[in-house]
Amino acid sequence: YISPEAYELFVKEVSLKYNFKLHKCKMVYDYASCFVSIILSFAFFGMWHFVGINFGTILCTLVNGWLIGRFSALLEKHYDFSDKFNLRKMFE
Repeated sequence: YISPEAYELFVKEVSLKYNFKLHKCKMVYDYASCFVSIILSFAFFGMWHFVGINFGTILCTLVNGWLIGRFSALLEKHYDFSDKFNLRKMFE
């Protein structure tokens, strides 16, 4: 078992609470994070001087949520990812 990152848990919980599709919520989160990082790069290092943000960062931001949606649909078509034990209801 590999524990997920904190931002992945945040995206998952927001999508569950408000009944959003996970990949769409992930896309919005990624776009917002990339936008904030671009703004902070401008603020700290001057206009048109990106530090830590290159073509790969923007490409991954644009493609990551879409890929998650495609692979999730493919995997959910062939596998059942429901809870094996009903432990979630015990802790609610």
